[in-house]
Amino acid sequence: SLLAKDHVHIDYGTDFHLDSDKALYHREGILKAFSDLPLSHCHLTHLDDFVDAQIITMDLNTRVLVMEGVDGMVSSFFFPEIPERKCHVVAKRLSWDVIHDTLTLRKNISLEDAYMGKLVSDETVRLTQKNYFGKKVIQTMEALGKTVLTTKEGQRITSFGSMKLDRDNLELLCVSPTIDGQTPRDEQFIYEKEDLTLFADKASLEYSLLGFKLQPHRVNLHGHVRIFSKEEAQPFRCGVAEHIQYNPMTHEIRLYADKGKHVLFWHQKQNLKLSAPEILITIDPQTQEETINGIGTVRFSFNPEEDHELKALFPQYQVEKI
Repeated sequence: SLLAKDHVHIDYGTDFHLDSDKALYHREGILKAFSDLPLSHCHLTHLDDFVDAQIITMDLNTRVLVMEGVDGMVSSFFFPEIPERKCHVVAKRLSWDVIHDTLTLRKNISLEDAYMGKLVSDETVRLTQKNYFGKKVIQTMEALGKTVLTTKEGQRITSFGSMKLDRDNLELLCVSPTIDGQTPRDEQFIYEKEDLTLFADKASLEYSLLGFKLQPHRVNLHGHVRIFSKEEAQPFRCGVAEHIQYNPMTHEIRLYADKGKHVLFWHQKQNLKLSAPEILITIDPQTQEETINGIGTVRFSFNPEEDHELKALFPQYQVEKI
């Protein structure tokens, strides 16, 4: 073993540069950088990115770097060419596989991107990189376990299973966990805005880039979908469907059922009950007036089974005198 101390600097390849108080090298090809001081840390730079960590271990054989107590800045998910708009990364542990261009974050994870928003995860986040005009940029992000993404527009997205962001396709895919083939109700995907909450077993969010602004333009939900309004100042509305398409820009909501089934929707103020294969909700951009249209064979009442389903899912519906 070889110990170096006091302002240690190590160049690893052409792109990695490490500074630390101490470094210990083992003959097996393991290099460990660390500090005995409680407030000191190791500093690793890679091209335009950097990571501060309490301990950094390099396996020179497998080219895997393991870091403990991570706090760093990496290129933005969507605009890596803008150096001042970085993604802030915090985690208990980071494993960086140089050969396979993957970074795996574990425990107490926080990713704050200038364009995407802030992501917090309890378990694991895996980032894959690719070459982009001479830089290493993030191509995909996959989070496992409870993960919350709060966007710059104030939307809150919660996943208890997997959440995968594809940078090239501008798409976010979320799949809830299952037990015996069924997703527990308290582990469904959740999409929240200031006036709306949606639940589903699976979800995909499609984004578009408008200048330097990332905008979600379609939310697709599938499986045991629930919708309800959450703004106290507005009349309560709720519904169930197998699928929902929601446009956050126009606020249009399309609820539809599988063949032979019906969408259920209730509006408190209007005391409106709708049972139909499809329901379309639109907002007039000028007057902000809401229009609710049933499509197909429409009933303006619920049968006992449908009534029981809404009462079980929505306490606000249960207390109303219908």
